Amino acid sequence: GAGVRVAVLDTGATDHPDLAGAIVASRDFTGSFYGATDKQGHSTHVCGIVGARANDKGVIGGAPECELIAGKVLGDNGSGDGRGIAEGIRWAVAEKADIINMSLGSPSEDPQIAAAVRSAVAAGVFVICAAANEGRENSVNYPAKMPEVLAISATTQSGQLARFSSRGPEVDICAPGVKI
Repeated sequence: GAGVRVAVLDTGATDHPDLAGAIVASRDFTGSFYGATDKQGHSTHVCGIVGARANDKGVIGGAPECELIAGKVLGDNGSGDGRGIAEGIRWAVAEKADIINMSLGSPSEDPQIAAAVRSAVAAGVFVICAAANEGRENSVNYPAKMPEVLAISATTQSGQLARFSSRGPEVDICAPGVKI
């Protein structure tokens, strides 16, 4: 991950020993009383999967030398809106993200998010999004359903598709998503 900047657009950022020095920028797009601080916990978990440092504590992420940008586009309850998510995507591009990761979605396409995703891809940013957690066929959500986005479903420890993970022709890859 050295030299790679990954934007995690989710529920914010929290100080964590495994992320010390990893998060180089953070910003709130939700108007939360807590600002960019992750009160929900999901974004901190995702940041750790991506970039937890090799520090003889806890875990090591998949790219422990990357730089992380944490955009809080989902509020303290885990929900967000198209305006805030689109603003977060544009901010990540302005912050020179190489990759944007989003674990969020909706069954219907939001024009603001779609335009921001297309703009990011046109700028050379690789956009990754969780397929969703609907657990049935043809249930991939937007923006993962967009052809410009790499849609990811979750697998179990034995390599099987997780029962909760969305399925459909839009899924590009499956990766570990249970007990990680």
